[in-house]
Amino acid sequence: MAFVAGIVGVALLYGLQLLLGWAIWVPPDSAVGCYVFEGLLVGFGVGLAEELIFRGWLLYELEQDFTPTIALWGNAIVFAIAHYLRPLSAILATWPQFVGLVLLGAALVWARRIPWRRDRRRSPITTLGPAAGLHGGLVFAYYQVDVNDLVLSTERVPEWMTGIGGNPLAGLLGVGFLMVISGITYAASHRHQRV
Repeated sequence: MAFVAGIVGVALLYGLQLLLGWAIWVPPDSAVGCYVFEGLLVGFGVGLAEELIFRGWLLYELEQDFTPTIALWGNAIVFAIAHYLRPLSAILATWPQFVGLVLLGAALVWARRIPWRRDRRRSPITTLGPAAGLHGGLVFAYYQVDVNDLVLSTERVPEWMTGIGGNPLAGLLGVGFLMVISGITYAASHRHQRV
């Protein structure tokens, strides 16, 4: 379910750009089946590996010594920094992406905290499933758009609106969508008022 939600989020983001005339749709070529298979491998691989590290091990360690709020934002910032290791010139050129990565990290922590089951005597039981699924779906869908060149900018709006270098995490629209995703995962993780 979370994997599909990630795909829908990316589809809505690019769909809005198409609707507003900020981008054009380019039909996929004959190798689309290969790209779908590759995208599934990348989506599942990245989603599972990064979630095991960031929302599995690292979040657990942070929660042992800090409040849930500090652990969440510490995890999100470390996640963003880990994805931002590059030459200084590239960091300065794409600095808005850092904000997007922090928001994505926070959304994935809230997805990790969505209660899977409640035990009346203990705190809610959670799994990595929602976070790994959401992360994998976002990666899979973005992989399809990027590798297949399915959506190309018309350059009617500045690059900072749709994403510096074509990366939606580095654009106002992409950050807006991440805020919506963060709001949804926050609401789902607090549905039954956990800590």
